[in-house]
Amino acid sequence: MKTKIQEKTSLLTVLQQLSPDSSKNTLKSWVEQGRVSVDNVRVDTYMQELLPGQEVTIGHKVSFSDAGVKILYEDRDLVVIEKPNRLLTVASLSETERTVHTILKRRLRRMVYPVHRLDRDTSGVMIFAYTPEARDHLKEQFLKHSIERVYYAYVEGTPSPKKGTWRSHLIEDDFYYVKSIDEEPQRRYAKTPLKPSFKIKKEDAPKLAITHYEVIEEKKDISLVKFKLETGRKNQIRVHASEAGFPIVGDCKYGAQTQRRGRLCLHAHILGFEHPTKQKKMRFISPLPAYFSTL
Repeated sequence: MKTKIQEKTSLLTVLQQLSPDSSKNTLKSWVEQGRVSVDNVRVDTYMQELLPGQEVTIGHKVSFSDAGVKILYEDRDLVVIEKPNRLLTVASLSETERTVHTILKRRLRRMVYPVHRLDRDTSGVMIFAYTPEARDHLKEQFLKHSIERVYYAYVEGTPSPKKGTWRSHLIEDDFYYVKSIDEEPQRRYAKTPLKPSFKIKKEDAPKLAITHYEVIEEKKDISLVKFKLETGRKNQIRVHASEAGFPIVGDCKYGAQTQRRGRLCLHAHILGFEHPTKQKKMRFISPLPAYFSTL
């Protein structure tokens, strides 16, 4: 819904003209939800003055269910959700609207603090905090690696041995490509070689990454593998699997040759942590996506 301003007025007046049956509180909520913009810039108050020639736009409400985000648990301190694939955790330079963080803030109409992230194309269970105190407590658990994190993925081929641990130090380049930099890496880059232009960010130091894996099921050319993270680095599972020669199905960034249903076959299955105020262990499970059974 758009309208061009003909004379000096207030945003509230324009909103009331566009939606005469809506209460002032409803119109205010539209502004708070980020649905209202003036000249393609979102506004933060309905008391803003408008001048002739300016254009007011009311966008569609972001749908919680349509975005595929599902709440598994919620209390006054935190919310545990299931994230679908193809949805960012937090805003990026190219996407500020369609993210889990934005959807939660608008749907719940309260402050929401990110605690950790899942890659855009990774689905599964994750947690957000409602208070700075809960956020800090949960982040400390991630830093101490006391969080239980279990993932499932389909990889190309079958890792051998079928149960083991991948350990390396990871670094990221200026193009957001992650790799191991150990002098004697236990990997072979079976699918694709390293990018020759790889340039390490000067401000970054290599970070230890430890991934435990176990083959659960073997198929003709792919295998279902369970991963347990001892550390939680960016793209950790994807990099370790690729460098071992068994990239995750659909992970073109890290050398996968196989596309199944046009998506990354990686799912965050289990998340366990200590509640920040109740001091009790909590554990949440996100079932494997339905498409896993069709691969």
